Amino acid sequence: MPALLALHARLRGSHALLLDEFGEMTYAAAYHDAVALGAALAHLGVKRGDRVAIMLPNRREFVVSWFGVATIGAVEVPVSPNNSAERLAHILNHSQCRVLVLQASDLDQLVAVAHALSHLEHIVVLDGLPEPIPAGFPFELHEWAPGVVDERPVAVSEVELPAVAMWDQAVVMYTSGSTGPAKGAMISHGHHYMSAYQAIVSAGITADDIIYVATPLHHNMAQAYGVMPALVSGATVHLATRFNRESFWADINTSGATILPFVGAMLVLLAKSPETAGDADNTLRVGFGVPIPAGIKRPFEERFGLQLMHCYGSTEASIVAWNTDENDTSNAVGRIFDGYHVRIVDGNDLPVAVGEIGEICVRADEPYAMFSGYLNDPAKTAESTRNLWFHTGDRGWLDDEDRLWFSDRIGDVIRHKGENISAYEIEQLFVNHPAVSLAAAYGVPSDLGDEEIAIAIITRPGHDLSAAELFGWCNTAVPRYMRPRYIDLVEELPLTTTGKVEKYKLRQRGISSTAFDARRPPGTTS
Repeated sequence: MPALLALHARLRGSHALLLDEFGEMTYAAAYHDAVALGAALAHLGVKRGDRVAIMLPNRREFVVSWFGVATIGAVEVPVSPNNSAERLAHILNHSQCRVLVLQASDLDQLVAVAHALSHLEHIVVLDGLPEPIPAGFPFELHEWAPGVVDERPVAVSEVELPAVAMWDQAVVMYTSGSTGPAKGAMISHGHHYMSAYQAIVSAGITADDIIYVATPLHHNMAQAYGVMPALVSGATVHLATRFNRESFWADINTSGATILPFVGAMLVLLAKSPETAGDADNTLRVGFGVPIPAGIKRPFEERFGLQLMHCYGSTEASIVAWNTDENDTSNAVGRIFDGYHVRIVDGNDLPVAVGEIGEICVRADEPYAMFSGYLNDPAKTAESTRNLWFHTGDRGWLDDEDRLWFSDRIGDVIRHKGENISAYEIEQLFVNHPAVSLAAAYGVPSDLGDEEIAIAIITRPGHDLSAAELFGWCNTAVPRYMRPRYIDLVEELPLTTTGKVEKYKLRQRGISSTAFDARRPPGTTS
């Protein structure tokens, strides 16, 4: 990463690396500020291989801080500003970070967990230091100021940078924790480069492109498939503070963005917005991401005039399958990217037949093209990479055209009346209802010894829909074996910081007293 940034700063320093609400940041300016910030961090005692936490929203200082950490051979630990206190303490302690970068408005979150932190020493604060400093605050506070050491400006020419190789760690990316405590996936510089290379080859990204990043920078989709493709190709990133359906297309056209890394929920929200005559009049040419909900791809492409690429991957494995075929109208996630291999296995790790569903396992030809294990967790590392394949925890199959299809998470299968039913497939059916915004299907204990199907629904604003009406709609739209017994209309769903539904919390919560029960129609009593 530091070598790529230095190369572009030297060869095309006036070209914009970053566009945001404050204007542009050139490659030369980004390199200068990154090296200068690295010098300031080194003065705090940060050494090669040390981990530095960055807890910032989408803003240019996140990128400068990330690159600054990399310039001195240290390791970035991205942290969501929206973390719960428990998760924040877990990540900071587990990663053993001594330095944390955050903005002043988030200091209260740190104060709340300060007593539980065992390694943190220094806090680098954006937007000014607090006055007064909270009583009993146990950490040293420093103002975010690239190139300022002991209140003395340091010239970039004074900074001696260590060599950084592809096998060196770049980031510890904590998983969403949707099924338990977050694990820290160790991502090397080589892994980050390969992720960018996949996007560049698949989407045809060049230095003339502008990549629109609206997913959170603490997430791998934004870093590895938004910022890194720009850093490798010399392209530009337009950094949005967040995804906003109302202003999205205006922002796209104002920025001239041509490439969109997305998560599936973004497409659903855009697809359900009111149609206008100028929907196709935008600058985007390619969007790629996971997943593209069934039935959305072709209508979305025709309406908005761009190509959508379905993909499959994970933080640990990178995106190993890309569907770049414009004429493929199926929901296959694509063919395997050169240099990677996918095997579908049964419960004993033996390969299954073509078309048969099993666990998706991945490995790469080249070293450092995938994650380097889980930080401080050799048992989980060994378990996930047993028999020399990374076990994704996802189920899918390969068809006779060597295309990969995603089925569901192994932990996201509902066992109902002897059938293994994909929660994902149920959810895709429900989001096709015009009044449904988001849906989360999950299993709850059944009197029959397996599970009943339950689904939590968030309706779209302005739609007056009852659970009983939705159940009636199921009679024609949802296969009988997939129809939920319980429908719960909710205001919000428990989400991880990366926007995934925490199904285990729904299971723990069980069925609310207000949920619709198909076996107990409204107005009846038990």
